[in-house]
Formats: sequence, C-alpha cells, structure tokens
Amino acid sequence: MRRSSRNQTSEGEDIDPFSPTARGCRGRRIEWGLSARRSGDHTAVGAGRYPRSCRSLASKPTLVQMWTRGVALVAGLILVGASLGGCAALESGPRTTEQMPVEDVGVVELATGGSLHITLGTTPSLTVTAGEKVIDRLTADLDSGVLRLGVRAESIEYVGEIRYELVISALSSITVLGSGDAAVDFTGTADPSIVVRGSGGVEAVGVDAQTVSLTLAGSGSIDVSDMKAQQLTVRIDGSGGVRIDGTVADQDVELRGPGEYSASDLSTVDARVAVRGDGEASVAASGALDAEVDGSGEIIYVGDPRVTEDVTGSGEVNRR
Repeated sequence: MRRSSRNQTSEGEDIDPFSPTARGCRGRRIEWGLSARRSGDHTAVGAGRYPRSCRSLASKPTLVQMWTRGVALVAGLILVGASLGGCAALESGPRTTEQMPVEDVGVVELATGGSLHITLGTTPSLTVTAGEKVIDRLTADLDSGVLRLGVRAESIEYVGEIRYELVISALSSITVLGSGDAAVDFTGTADPSIVVRGSGGVEAVGVDAQTVSLTLAGSGSIDVSDMKAQQLTVRIDGSGGVRIDGTVADQDVELRGPGEYSASDLSTVDARVAVRGDGEASVAASGALDAEVDGSGEIIYVGDPRVTEDVTGSGEVNRR
C-alpha cells in the first residue's frame, strides 16, 4: 500500500498541517530548516517540531519539503559562517593614539565613522585615536587641496570608535560622508560650506560671513550656532534636520522629503522657503516671506512679514 505524502492521524484521516488540529500541536515550533536534530521529546513534522503526544501527525516528508529543508540548512550554515567571520572583524584592539602628517588645508572631508574635532591654530596637526588593529588602515590623503580622512578600501567594515583632532589655520568647507560627526570652527572664513551625506552630523560655530551654504542629504543633521551672514542657502533632501540661530539678511531654503528646518531663532529680513513633500520648516522674517508648499508639508513663521503663499496639496503655511 502506498503511503500518502500528507500528514495522517492514527486513524488514517488526512490532516492539513495548518488546520486547527495541527496548530494545537505546534506549541514549541522551531523553523525546520535549522532543526535537523532530534530530541527524545519531539519529532520533526511538516514545517515544525511537535511534542511526542502529537507524533500521530508525523509523516514521510515530500520531495518539496526535503528540497526546501536542504536549501534552508545550507542558508543557515552560510549565516553561521558569516556571523563567525563578522566577530573577527569587530576586533579593533586596544585604543591607541598616533600623529599623522598633515598640511595646512581649508577643505576637509570625513569619510569614516567616528568624530572629528577641528580647531584653529598656527601649526597644523592631526591626532588620531582608534583601535590598534584599525589605526594603520586609516588614511589622511591630500588631493587638490582637500584633506580626505578615510579608510583603505581593503579594510574591515567595522573600524570601531575613531577620534580625529585636526588643527588648521582656517576652515572653508567640511563634508561628512556616512555616519561620522564633526565639530568645526569657521572663524575668519568668508564663504563657509557644510555638506552632510548620510547619517552623520556637523556642529559649527564661528560663522560670520558673506554667504553660507548648507547641504544635507539623508538622515543626518547640521547645527549652526550664532550665525551671522548676508546670504544663506539651505538644501535638505531626505529625513535629516538643520537647526540654526543667529542673524542673516536673506535666506533661501528648499526641503525635499520628510526633513526638518528649524530656524525660528534665526532673525531674517527676507526669506524664500519651499517645502516639497511632508517636511517642516520654521523661519523668522521681518521683511518678505515667499512660502511654497507642494505636498503635505508645513511652513511655520514668526514675525510680521509680507507673505506670498503657493500651496499645492494638503500642506499649510501658518504663523506662530
């Protein structure tokens, strides 16, 4: 007599392994792809492991089940191997500090994790603190006047905590790529620029300039304290946030996505603000405010400017 490939009760009745009857026996189920071992209290059945009292649901697995179990077992072994390899990559070693040669530059790019602290001084220097197994893999390359702080391409993915202490005479531009954070001083710079791409962040002080440019793409952040400028340009693309306080004569702001622009403590004469998507912008203006919302976003303003509104969608322009 040929046995059916379906699960059967002791009376020979076919039982759907996903029926209420079978579900009652599935109390301590373990994914079958990772549970080839047998124990004295359980029997592998269908897509799970069942108590001995439910052994009547057991049957010979179908070809599809056996093939699927094999694929899952191979996948499990691959995952185990990958996790073991990853553990080795996480060993960055005891922290150590080294001096790296550096020239006086005005443009800096941070392309690793960790933190970068830039201060101003007459003698340029770069001090790096990181795990002893990682520090030799870090790079500080000067290319066309740009100091790029990175890691060698063949390096491990996880480099642990890194701290850079950079001293230069003046900083004109900082770019953060990835998850790193930078604290910078723009004192003495006429046209500072900040760019963040990724989840990193920049905190800036000493901004007293003619024009200032801030660009944020991703989920990162830019924070500028006590800004003084004639013209401010801000571009936010993503879910990140920009916060500014101080004084500017004119600002031009554009948000795309769910980002946030917080500048109600930034005194401004004229402002142009465009929110495209579901972002939110708050500004302070005393002269003219050109407010454009395309989507479900919101522009909030303080002061008593002349307001020109252009709203498409469910967005709003509100005075606080």
